[in-house]
Amino acid sequence: MYYPDKFGFHFCAMSIITYCGQYLFIGNIVQSYIKLIVVLLMLVSTEVASNYDDCLRSSTSKGSQKLHHGQEECGSQTFKDSATDEGIPCVACVNGHLLSRKCYKFEGSNQHQGNSRLSNTSICYSLDGYPNTRGEPEPLPTEDCNTYNCKLPDCFCHGGSPNISRSALPMFVAITFDDSINHDRYNSQFRPFFVDNDYNLYNPNGCGLKTTLFVSLDAGDISLVKTLWDAGNEIAGHTLAHSLPVGSSEDDYIPTIEAIDGMRKKLLEEIGDSQLVNSIIGFRAPYLRVAEETQYKVLKDLGFLYDSSLVSTSLYRTKKPIWPYTLNYRNTEGCDNWFCPEDSYSGFWEIPLNAWIGDDGFYCWMLDGCTVGQSKEVATVKQWFDYFQRNFEPFYETKTPMSFYTHANMFDFYPNAFPAFVQWLKHVTRSYKDVWFVTLQQLLFWMKSPMSHEQMLAKNWGC
Repeated sequence: MYYPDKFGFHFCAMSIITYCGQYLFIGNIVQSYIKLIVVLLMLVSTEVASNYDDCLRSSTSKGSQKLHHGQEECGSQTFKDSATDEGIPCVACVNGHLLSRKCYKFEGSNQHQGNSRLSNTSICYSLDGYPNTRGEPEPLPTEDCNTYNCKLPDCFCHGGSPNISRSALPMFVAITFDDSINHDRYNSQFRPFFVDNDYNLYNPNGCGLKTTLFVSLDAGDISLVKTLWDAGNEIAGHTLAHSLPVGSSEDDYIPTIEAIDGMRKKLLEEIGDSQLVNSIIGFRAPYLRVAEETQYKVLKDLGFLYDSSLVSTSLYRTKKPIWPYTLNYRNTEGCDNWFCPEDSYSGFWEIPLNAWIGDDGFYCWMLDGCTVGQSKEVATVKQWFDYFQRNFEPFYETKTPMSFYTHANMFDFYPNAFPAFVQWLKHVTRSYKDVWFVTLQQLLFWMKSPMSHEQMLAKNWGC
């Protein structure tokens, strides 16, 4: 949402009242009351707008300027970093963070030159204009990652933690759902929690809970994607048809682009909401099967800001889950996928899946993969609740963000998990005053600029 200049609005409102008062012969007392009402409206509009942070000193084609939350502009030529880069990216302010999208050249004449506003960015989703190969990797730093050579907002070491005391840290829980969205799941699961808030669940600042949906478009109703996004939830990439190339060959680069960006392109074509499409900055590989280095090169080339495909069994091995980290440096431990990236992707974040532990003592990569009770199919509501709470506690002990990652069909297969989920959310939101349920995009923005729980409350963070 873009808020117009409040001072211009206020000036216009007062001018209209004065003008109409002269010609309609409204008495001075009546005019005074009307002006008082307008002043109150001015204060309300100012307060609403202040809930979102502006982007100061944003680099645009018009020079350095302040952008309001939701405002879009053409970017500066200084963003150009390759021969295939159009050089005039689209930039948008999202709650104090400047997001950019690269536009690539078409072969032949470029009719979009100089017109790269986010509201008209179909060029960004035309496969005709992408590089043909993944190119050479970035130089890998030779030194080990530490707090001296790796600094926020664009670098954070694997295994590190924010420089805030545990008592002052907020605790984040990130609930995500993978795969397509159909009407039954929307009406029974997503709408009650993340649209209408039927269960009266709130974060510490009084705002409702939101989720991240890693959406593939091979099934389900695409219109529900926009409905959930309009309600403030995050939409993230999960490929067009729930599949990725192997990624080991140079020839896999273009098919990987088609799989990852094809999802955004189809959303743009069928829904026509470029702001929704440009808000998609996160990705998770189907089945958590990473398309080797090709996946990360494509994600960075497409302007994504984070991946959430890598698994860590640190909780299972050491009882200490890990924080999100960047891929500037080679990660020599903490990745338990069959393939782990070894090249450097500076400024690109990994939000890991900290594996859960089932009732049988074994770990699972996503929470619907563990054993609950004797089996998930017959587990009671209490067994599901205990499973959720037992896995929550080690995260809360260290204040590491909790990975509450599952599939959209979990409640279809295991009906007792749903009432347990409701009970557990009520328990956490009412028993822990420093726990925030956030999207992965919100978590990423917090990682780039950490703040204490009290600072978040003061800023009305996340509303």
